[in-house]
Amino acid sequence: MSRGLQNCNPGNIRQSKVRYKGEVRPSRDPAFKQFESLAWGYRAIFVLLDTYRIRYGLDTIRGMISRWAPPSENHTETYIRAVADAVGIPGPHDDATHGCGCIACGKRRRGRHGRGGTGVGTVRPRQARIRLTRPAGDERKQ
Repeated sequence: MSRGLQNCNPGNIRQSKVRYKGEVRPSRDPAFKQFESLAWGYRAIFVLLDTYRIRYGLDTIRGMISRWAPPSENHTETYIRAVADAVGIPGPHDDATHGCGCIACGKRRRGRHGRGGTGVGTVRPRQARIRLTRPAGDERKQ
């Protein structure tokens, strides 16, 4: 079983000061966060990507993946192309994501690509176009 699945952290979110709901503390893994279940791990991915969108203004496949999986640690261009193909973006340099429309797909791609998989899987375009915007005045904690 991969490290990400053992940790219930399919996005391989690294240790940081940020605390997520469902996070196991202290983590038994010195480098990556651990979660109580895969559901909490996936939720953390959505929260992190939403932070990228709000705090850093990243609303494209290229922007989010370049931050999540930097070239110093990953095959970022391959990763970007895999996600672009999965959501039907014409090319890896066409960053039109319909307002972060690829978030769910990006999460799923990270789950496979980041765990050593091929990054190829089935993602329905409708599922891939989930927005993470919150209603005005919704200030929920992470």
